[in-house]
Amino acid sequence: MLLTAKVRGGGFFGGGKASPSPSSNFVDSMVSGMGEKFQETLETGVPTQITYGFIAGYCSGMAMKRVGQAAATVLGIGFVTLQTLNYYGYIEISHDKFKSTVENALDLNKDGKVDKSDIQRSFDKLMGVLSYNVPSGGGFVAGFLGGVRS
Repeated sequence: MLLTAKVRGGGFFGGGKASPSPSSNFVDSMVSGMGEKFQETLETGVPTQITYGFIAGYCSGMAMKRVGQAAATVLGIGFVTLQTLNYYGYIEISHDKFKSTVENALDLNKDGKVDKSDIQRSFDKLMGVLSYNVPSGGGFVAGFLGGVRS
């Protein structure tokens, strides 16, 4: 039995072992049943796959966050440098042409504007590539989002 009580000494309760109560029998059987179910679940391998997918996703998310920060830093420094050279007359930048080129590259559904559907499409494509043949794609996506947000 998992839950039994020993009562020491005589006194009010009497001496020796107390008999298990009906509630302790219920708790014992419930815990035993949960242990069996837990063991059956572990033997299927699903928790291991989910954990693997989550850890792989979390590490990938953290890496993508760091790469994104580095890319933003490089692009920011590049913009400041080009804008400074433009200001002093060393170069001339056509911002309208640059804007249309970037918008055409980011407009994945070719509807003429960069919007939420373009972002969703690029996220779906990225998740498809990163979770390809990973045993638990759901765990990977959850871990990836956790890694990016950390």
